Amino acid sequence: MRPNEVIASAKSKLVEIADQTETKKKYRGIKEILPEVFEDLEQKYANQDNSEVTGVPSGFANLDRMTAGFQMDKP
Repeated sequence: MRPNEVIASAKSKLVEIADQTETKKKYRGIKEILPEVFEDLEQKYANQDNSEVTGVPSGFANLDRMTAGFQMDKP
């Protein structure tokens, strides 16, 4: 295969993967998401003084204080 053919093949495969990924995304409206966001923010704000890690610790104390650890993504 020539370099141009390899690049074209790789580009085609990447576009195919991107198309598959985008069709699986589910978009939600702001009215549905906003209450969850505020709940998460309030929980993190309430825990900022006692440095409670509610997620998975990163191993970096300053980052964990700001984020309360790595949090699970909500669907």
